[in-house]
Amino acid sequence: MIDIIFVADTTNLTHQSMTQAAIRSCRAAEKRMKMNFIVVDGNNDTRGFYDAKTITYDFEFNYNKCLNIGIQQGKSEYIALCNNDLLFYKSWAKNIIDAMKIGKYMSASPYDRSTQVSGYREGYGIAKEVKGWCIVIRRDLLNIIGPLADPVTFWFSDNVYAEQLKKHKIKHILCYDSRVFHLRSKTLMSSARKREYTTGQGEAFRQWRDSYIIS
Repeated sequence: MIDIIFVADTTNLTHQSMTQAAIRSCRAAEKRMKMNFIVVDGNNDTRGFYDAKTITYDFEFNYNKCLNIGIQQGKSEYIALCNNDLLFYKSWAKNIIDAMKIGKYMSASPYDRSTQVSGYREGYGIAKEVKGWCIVIRRDLLNIIGPLADPVTFWFSDNVYAEQLKKHKIKHILCYDSRVFHLRSKTLMSSARKREYTTGQGEAFRQWRDSYIIS
């Protein structure tokens, strides 16, 4: 079983429908695997709409903070940390979990393009190996790194996660055999609060990183 956590910041019906489409796509891609769907959404009006457990938050949007809330709602050994603007391909979860088991990895991301390459590669490159829009972890990883750090609102959240892995010498892989297509922030980044989610995040990340590395 795997917990699938989607972060949403719904402001209109298009955003709402896209989250539900991601849930349906994920379920259709893994008909034999038990999945526990959790949506963390800032809009209380979406309760009851999604084919998933819905948790609403009452604080200013913070991507990693939302994920931490979702993580607390599940118990599965594996957890997928997801944007809500994704489309999933057949056996994506089985393939990525199989790769993690073979190499005894605790953190992995799927690939977002067609490729003739199989297997996986290690790395911490943002948007290369670490795909911030979909990261699969083993739950016991959090016993080592603690909760996902949340010094930034949205941008650089994946950089923060990568730094947590590096500090604890935990390897991350990109799995070529697991495919998930990212619609490139069609919901969160189309929000009226886009500037709030992006402005100043690089500097906030760098200040946090400098103190985190030496702590």
